[in-house]
Amino acid sequence: MTARSRRAAAASPVTRHRYFGWKLVVAGLGLLGVAGCVLGPDPAGFDEEVESFTAQGGYRPERTLATTTLREVWQHDRTELDIVYTVPDEAGRFPLVLYFPGLGEDAAAGASWRLAWAAAGYAVLSAQPASLVHAIGSAEPLNAGDLRALARRQFASSALRRRVEHAVWAVAELQRRARTELPYARADAAHLAVAGFDLGAQTAAALSGEVGDEAVAAAMTPQAAILLSPYVSLASGQPGAGFASVRLPLVAVTATEDDDPYGLAFASLRQAAWNALPGGEQFGLVLQGGSHLLLSGADADQYLQRRSRARETAMGAGEPPGMSGGQGAMLVPSSGFGGGGPGMGTDFGLPRRNPKADARQVAAVRSVTTAFLDATLRNSSEARRWLENSARSWLGQLATLKRK
Repeated sequence: MTARSRRAAAASPVTRHRYFGWKLVVAGLGLLGVAGCVLGPDPAGFDEEVESFTAQGGYRPERTLATTTLREVWQHDRTELDIVYTVPDEAGRFPLVLYFPGLGEDAAAGASWRLAWAAAGYAVLSAQPASLVHAIGSAEPLNAGDLRALARRQFASSALRRRVEHAVWAVAELQRRARTELPYARADAAHLAVAGFDLGAQTAAALSGEVGDEAVAAAMTPQAAILLSPYVSLASGQPGAGFASVRLPLVAVTATEDDDPYGLAFASLRQAAWNALPGGEQFGLVLQGGSHLLLSGADADQYLQRRSRARETAMGAGEPPGMSGGQGAMLVPSSGFGGGGPGMGTDFGLPRRNPKADARQVAAVRSVTTAFLDATLRNSSEARRWLENSARSWLGQLATLKRK
């Protein structure tokens, strides 16, 4: 362990989590305390609604396990990687899920998804270059033009290639540490899924075999992929065409209000990724009325803060709250490494929905993605039956689940 890694570990101690049903209790400081997104002032009531709706027919894993979380900084090719690793707190080896956060998020982002997967029996490694955590800055908010320019640079092929190299190295580094460090030894990298949100979804797609204008060759072979708000570029003139080369099992999750805050990708465009997929245990989940922010898996407190600041900013710029990426929009700065959650700031296109609907959509994403992991990495016939037969009736009008 490097000196910086030791300092990072000392600053953010090992944290243990325990799930009771789908409700999360966290002991320790410095990491996320409440799972889910909420529009109302009662995170506890929100969690209760998530659990209640799941109990009405959602997917429940065979067991829910207590977990341990480590946070470190790893160094690769003069780049610092923010690392958050969560694994079941018991003996054994667990399939590995490699998670990539969105632009401006730190490695502790996406807790609503990551912690649920870990409690279901997966080792989850979240990795994010420090430059992406701090890309948005911490002093002055970016105007719409600067934000769009920043996003274009980070979504470009050259930046994607660097992120893929970091990802491949991070898995190798985890395996190296597994020889001497027990928590890492519990990860079974031979059974690997990649997952990501926003910019991270672009990374996960590239590792899954998506071919863009400049193909990204990755020295890893994941068995499955989860794309939360998949990125689809208009540059080629054939949106989503690169997804035709993705043949591994995959679930693409988007929403009818899934417009990003950069003005690069909008909700209907993301459907092109699903349309181009060739088929073969590939699923598409579309949340009716869900937002880009909901798909980030933000914890309740930060969701409320970001939503409030987004509305204040939009109003100050002369836009009604809920407009999608208009001119004059400002980006709330990232909280940096210590924040533990999304730092992208404003989420335009926020739907006017009630807390119950959002809680149920969080439950939908958790159930579908966890069942998908169990079906593909564990070959669970029960999980596969739920996806094929029970999920659609449980979701009702809340979301649409398709399969190819």
